[in-house]
Amino acid sequence: MSYYSFLLLNVERCLILTSISFQWLTDQNLVELLIEKLNPDESPEVHENASQAIVDMISSPSASSSAIVEQLEREDTFQKLFNFVLSGKSISSLSHGLTVIIDVVKRDASDSSEGITWIISLVILKYA
Repeated sequence: MSYYSFLLLNVERCLILTSISFQWLTDQNLVELLIEKLNPDESPEVHENASQAIVDMISSPSASSSAIVEQLEREDTFQKLFNFVLSGKSISSLSHGLTVIIDVVKRDASDSSEGITWIISLVILKYA
């Protein structure tokens, strides 16, 4: 388990125990900070930890309708993520960024949500 994942799990436990929502983490721009860590200029270890932390947040039972997931699914957030993934500068950024993208799409597919279909359109229009 990565350091980020361990930290997030402990924060989540505290939030659940005190009945505080994920709103505080959203207010701290946690998603944006973690996405920024997938920048190709960062080290592979940073990419791995950021990716794992994001995936852990997505799969958290208490994140089902949280503001963190909503922030992650925003078009501008995905645009930045796609720019990092498709920059061609880092294999690590590519693979760990794709891990995040795949988990978001899988999560939305299991929720049978139509809100994320713009991601496919974005990729087709911009990168085809």
